[in-house]
Amino acid sequence: MKTAFLIAGLAAVALAGSAMAQVTIAPVPGVFVDISGLPGANTGLHADDSFIGFTSNSANCILPAGTIFIGTNGMATVPGVTTFFNSALVATSPQGYWPLWDDYNNSGQGDIFAANGVPTTNGIATVIQWNNVPLFGAALPADGGTFEIQILTNAGGGLQAVYFYQDVDFTGTSNDNGLSATIGAVAGNPATNGFVNYSVNMASIQSGMALGVFCPIPAPGAAALLGLGGLVAFRRRRA
Repeated sequence: MKTAFLIAGLAAVALAGSAMAQVTIAPVPGVFVDISGLPGANTGLHADDSFIGFTSNSANCILPAGTIFIGTNGMATVPGVTTFFNSALVATSPQGYWPLWDDYNNSGQGDIFAANGVPTTNGIATVIQWNNVPLFGAALPADGGTFEIQILTNAGGGLQAVYFYQDVDFTGTSNDNGLSATIGAVAGNPATNGFVNYSVNMASIQSGMALGVFCPIPAPGAAALLGLGGLVAFRRRRA
């Protein structure tokens, strides 16, 4: 049984009186970079609720360089995640990028790619791409989703990564545009850098849209509120 919360936004608060670098997510310009044709980019991960290790050479406030774990359910984290039911991220969630956490199964369709040193409009990046991945239980061939993370290799403060949503229209389902997914990020040190839920079970994105993941440094004593305030409900999915 899959139960998730419908949260029309969630506020993450950086307490006043301390200088913190609070992670945020906001729309940005971006261009999808298809790495499916790069030699060696296919991770070979075809499974339900699984992950695979990949050595990233990009380090920032979200994840250090080194081994990160790419999950079939739409995240790149440390440690790896196999959970198929999405929910709001919290400070104790695995650190990393959560571009479109949902319940996918690419054991029969869809590929996951990863590569370092990829040129993007925002600089050289480590790119992780979910390509035509179908939702769990979809009859194959299915209209899968295609999206990616562009983790900037030389990020300082500010923009750390870009989530690009090439195709988030799962035809014939009620899961389009993030409606059944969590979009967010958890910084490497949540107590200092925080975490953010851009949306949880909301149609907050559309095909062709890009979101930037930022670690701005506010002035000492500043308070940062992230996300949206809103309503909570339950929904059930996957018996």
